[in-house]
Amino acid sequence: EVGFSLTTANGGVGSTLNMDPHAYGAVDVYRGGSSALWGNYAMEGAVNFRMRSGAQIDGVEIGSEYGSFGTAQNWAIGGKKIGDFDLSLFASDVRSDGYIYHTDYNTQTFDFLGTWSPTPTDRVVLKLMQNDWFSDMGGRETFTQYLLNPFQRGYGCAYQTSLNAPFCSAVAGAPLPANAIYGKGAPTQSPDEIGMHRHNNRDVVGLRYEHDFDSLTTWRTQAMYDYGNVEQPNNPTQTARGPTEAVNIQTDVTSHAPIFGYEATHFLNFFYNNAHNTNDAYWTVPYNFNQGAVGALATAASTFQSDTGLKAREEVALSKQLTGVVGFSSTWTKIYGFSDSFTYTTPVRQSQPKDISAAHSYWNYAPEATLTYRASPEMLFRARYETAYATPTASALFIDNTGNPGLNTSLKPQTSQGVDFGFDLTPAGANLIARVTLFNEWWHDEFLSQLTPAATTYTSNIPASIHRGVEATIDWKFSEGWRAIGNYTYNDQFFKNLNDTSNSKSPCLPVFI
Repeated sequence: EVGFSLTTANGGVGSTLNMDPHAYGAVDVYRGGSSALWGNYAMEGAVNFRMRSGAQIDGVEIGSEYGSFGTAQNWAIGGKKIGDFDLSLFASDVRSDGYIYHTDYNTQTFDFLGTWSPTPTDRVVLKLMQNDWFSDMGGRETFTQYLLNPFQRGYGCAYQTSLNAPFCSAVAGAPLPANAIYGKGAPTQSPDEIGMHRHNNRDVVGLRYEHDFDSLTTWRTQAMYDYGNVEQPNNPTQTARGPTEAVNIQTDVTSHAPIFGYEATHFLNFFYNNAHNTNDAYWTVPYNFNQGAVGALATAASTFQSDTGLKAREEVALSKQLTGVVGFSSTWTKIYGFSDSFTYTTPVRQSQPKDISAAHSYWNYAPEATLTYRASPEMLFRARYETAYATPTASALFIDNTGNPGLNTSLKPQTSQGVDFGFDLTPAGANLIARVTLFNEWWHDEFLSQLTPAATTYTSNIPASIHRGVEATIDWKFSEGWRAIGNYTYNDQFFKNLNDTSNSKSPCLPVFI
């Protein structure tokens, strides 16, 4: 968001829970493999959300929106540019009963963007974000339950009984100790009875300093602290708890100095980010009705993950019609940590827990090249070669192919390389923009995650797969005050070589396509 990365080093997935579209004035979408520009995890591209500045808002906006199933959203945004300061502040509250029983939620979001320009060549940018999210979680419905009672309402679904079993989803309690410490024997319960829910908090602080050496060259340095905490008894047997603390530091130089007489843009970036995740899991207490009660500690995990590297980019106008771009990134990723599993035969823990520790490092790189050719004022042709990479998350290294605690350090990073071709058509005087793009990506060692009978997730590599398709868009202002926008996308993804390496009584068999 506004140049601050919300994708932490250990996840690869930037959560949108702390984002509200009312806060943004524009969104930049980068399609396809984009690790040359965005680094680790940019396998499918990247999205940059741009919050409105104080000058753009220049006042206060307040809004409320309401919908079905008790959905309500209240939001406010205010902003102003006063002298050397540009300030914008956003806050919202969203809540809903959920269309399925026991899927209600509420979330509160706070977002601040401030810029101070003490001199014409210096700027200081402060970014603050905070979000609190709570949601109940429903159980998995069988097909029969879906046909008879798709919204899980009525039939007394808050309590699991033999009479309402055909109509209401339930959570099998057999693996769960009845006393939440040792043994087995907890009864089958409803999601309400077992207290399945999710409570997440996230706080982000970012600070950036920008300095213009001259009219052509800008230096930027930024640091960001990202804290997230989860409490998620969303598993029938365990409650996940623990914080993730992340740091992201980078510095870069952008120059528009000509090269050999050609107009050009040069970009060089150095970065470091890390994340420390503490994720403990506890036996869920039967019949706790969302009270957050936990039983004995089942697993304790602490992992560290970091990325260190550089990114470089050159854009050169080779002629008035032809522009070329080459980019490159290189990342050294380090992962290490431990996971301890505890078992109990009495209310006292066994003396020796099962300890699993792992340390692994990966080196990845991604080149990129683009050519754009303006054949005429109305026609622009585009061609791009793209690459991307994503390293495994630390948690994937501690579950073996049986679904039980064990080492999975043979897991490789997933990588891709692809090409896309397209054109933009803007007929003179037609108020029309038409775009068509064809793409084909070859993926190697793509991650496949499978839910095991032990209620854990085992991740393996798919040796070869292909993502391909076509996208067409049209934007036509055909009359004063009228506008038509259309889109067609065909996306075909398939495995060329799939080896199922799990050993967890999964119904899947090895498949070769």
